[in-house]
Amino acid sequence: MEKVCMSYYSPWIEGKVSCLEYVETFFYKCKKIYNKEQIIFQQGENLNSLYVVKNGRVRLFMSSEDGDVFHTIIAKPGCFFGEVGFIDGYPEDSGAIAIVRTEIYVIPYKDAYELLLEDKRFGLLLINSMVRKTRVYNKIIENLIFKDSFKKVAMQLINLANAHGVKTEDKNIIKVCIKVTHEDISNITNLNRVTVSNIMSYLAKQNLIFKKDGFLHINNNKFYTYLHY
Repeated sequence: MEKVCMSYYSPWIEGKVSCLEYVETFFYKCKKIYNKEQIIFQQGENLNSLYVVKNGRVRLFMSSEDGDVFHTIIAKPGCFFGEVGFIDGYPEDSGAIAIVRTEIYVIPYKDAYELLLEDKRFGLLLINSMVRKTRVYNKIIENLIFKDSFKKVAMQLINLANAHGVKTEDKNIIKVCIKVTHEDISNITNLNRVTVSNIMSYLAKQNLIFKKDGFLHINNNKFYTYLHY
């Protein structure tokens, strides 16, 4: 598993500890709690604040007029979101919802602009955030066009391993340390749940994955071989 390269393109985006420390220094009074499944903002909304995850997880999504939902990015601690509207003043292309109980820095645009003018590091953090998301969106497009359903699921499982995995006594086995359902994988791959369940069943039969104590375990080396087959 090429952890550094693949995790950079993972939709599970987490900022550095130093980023959180920086944001806390200037915006410690701007924190807000969102409960599980609470909408933070809707697609097409005009925002007046910039958002940074302090703890928890946020899902960014796009929806069609017919009600179809396309999930794009999982924002983890240190990840900015809502920054595009801050830069260009247009409504947000995505909506955002808390996956679990989540604490977020909600930074008024006025305060963000003032810091942007005073400290170039803040601007660099914003640029890095947008560049990282651009690479993730490019990878999403690549997956949609070129990858079949099996490889879409396999890729997201490896992304999960990079984002939330720890090595077990068997160094080839990675334990994903958050509870993951087929619905969760369906959301991030944008495949229907029946398709995901069938693929997960197939992967289990191939000894690529297994569940233990309710947690998903992934055979690291076999998955790498599978993705590059």
